Amino acid sequence: EVAVPTHLFKVVLAEQTGTGERRLAAFLLPNAPVRGHPDIDEFAVPLADVERASGLTLFEELGAARHSATEIRPLCGTGAAARCGRGAMDGRIAGWKLLGHLKLAGDCSALEEAWGAVPPKTEAFGLMRRTYEDRSGTMACPLAEKRRGEGT
Repeated sequence: EVAVPTHLFKVVLAEQTGTGERRLAAFLLPNAPVRGHPDIDEFAVPLADVERASGLTLFEELGAARHSATEIRPLCGTGAAARCGRGAMDGRIAGWKLLGHLKLAGDCSALEEAWGAVPPKTEAFGLMRRTYEDRSGTMACPLAEKRRGEGT
């Protein structure tokens, strides 16, 4: 038998060149399918939680500072603005996720729903439009009318 972990973790310690300022983020995710497409932020936890769950001591050379948000600031900010996920990072992640929804749509209804979620000013709009048109043809779905602000 092979032991399969129930959770996976990712810990990021970043150090600013020049100033030496350190920032830290820790994430604990279930090793199972996750419903929907949650941001990574939903899995952010204190470093102590990862250490407790894994039985490891991470960044031991930092001593107690590794558990202090005042000595090592959170990588993704603090409070309500503490976001590492797609809302805070460059919008390409959201765009590629939208493209994935178009490619994985299993029927015309799902394809139309995915296409409706694509904003006309998305960076990769042309690619998404071509993907939508290709998938519509493959599944024999009627093409939606052009939307306002879509252009050509």
